[in-house]
Amino acid sequence: MGPGTGGADHFLAKDSGASAWSVAVTQKGNLPDEKLRGLVWRAPGRPQGVIVCLHGLQTHSAWFAPVAADLRNAGWTVIAPDRRDSGMNRQQNMAPVKSAEQLFGDLSAHLEQAVAEAPGKPLILLGTSWGSNLATAYLVRRQDARVSGLIQLVPATQVRKNLAPKFAERVLGPVLSVLSPRMPARPTFCDFHYLAGGRSQSSGKGPPAIVDRRAPLPEPPALEDSNSKLACILKKDDSLLREPSIRTLRVGLVLAEMWRKKTSAIADNTPILILTAGHDQIMDNRGALAAFPQGRVTHRDMPAGHGVQITHPHWVSRHVLEWLRSAGKRP
Repeated sequence: MGPGTGGADHFLAKDSGASAWSVAVTQKGNLPDEKLRGLVWRAPGRPQGVIVCLHGLQTHSAWFAPVAADLRNAGWTVIAPDRRDSGMNRQQNMAPVKSAEQLFGDLSAHLEQAVAEAPGKPLILLGTSWGSNLATAYLVRRQDARVSGLIQLVPATQVRKNLAPKFAERVLGPVLSVLSPRMPARPTFCDFHYLAGGRSQSSGKGPPAIVDRRAPLPEPPALEDSNSKLACILKKDDSLLREPSIRTLRVGLVLAEMWRKKTSAIADNTPILILTAGHDQIMDNRGALAAFPQGRVTHRDMPAGHGVQITHPHWVSRHVLEWLRSAGKRP
């Protein structure tokens, strides 16, 4: 049996009120349109607004189900697209991510259709981990006026120093990959997430034999706070992306660098919420907070690990709803 592909029948999303979501994305030339999939939790009655949620590197749309169910019951429609080459999009043998601009085009298509779900109502963009870089970089580069608020959930802004590769690893890694593309890849967890290929090659360009190569993603270090529920889900979920391409990883680095020193490009009237996990063993939360001017964001912290959306979904949804109410009262 091949890898799972998520969807409304996935064990995380089942009985959560999820249904299928899809948008058509036009390709260049004479190539047929691509159909990008995901999940949607439609609010009963007239929705208060729409929240578009972008998942992390390994995960997929169904991982938002516990939080989305709460938000749906509170009157918000939640849309969680699967990134290309992730979740349900893996059914189509879709090529890996090519560039940040390609992801921006995908996201814009999802947002265009999301607006039609609740015309005239707020449209909120939420990104978790890897997806937080995509969401924030999109607003910095596209300055999309359709988006009325940004939420970063356990943002992947800065990795913990004890996990970052040493200087020699960052320099020699890309060189050895070029000299011997077929050599076994044994990168660290953080190499794969944010430093694959080194900064000098972060554009994702290079010989296809190298940048489209896949290798197994190591397990995260110090898995959360030894949360048995999350550990069980990580082992059980066969829809996780366990072998991303080098190009996808480099694009992730591009996204992070694209916004960290340019947050002033996000409109001043766009409210921002950052939800961090105080026991996060992967990310250094100070990086996300330092990227924004003091007083620019609302910050809430939970003494939990990086998978807080699974381990403490009601905490996440409670603070999102409180922030949405306060943001709605602003002039």
